[in-house]
Amino acid sequence: MKLSALAMYPLLQSAAMGAEPTLMAATLKDAKPGGYYGPGGFAELRGHPVESKTAPIADDVAAARILFDELERMSGIRFAL
Repeated sequence: MKLSALAMYPLLQSAAMGAEPTLMAATLKDAKPGGYYGPGGFAELRGHPVESKTAPIADDVAAARILFDELERMSGIRFAL
């Protein structure tokens, strides 16, 4: 268990650190609409927030539609658009 914890350490951070990008995006005076803020440390998995680039799939409208439809199916909740 200790070896697993050591191996996972670079991928984990505290809840407070995990909340920082959301707080930054919500309170930053000059935050960009549609901007992405995430951890700026190791492999962008941990650390204080910085403005980052989104993954190309994040701009894929067809993929978003598929995801949204699947989430509606799984939850049983339909949203009027």
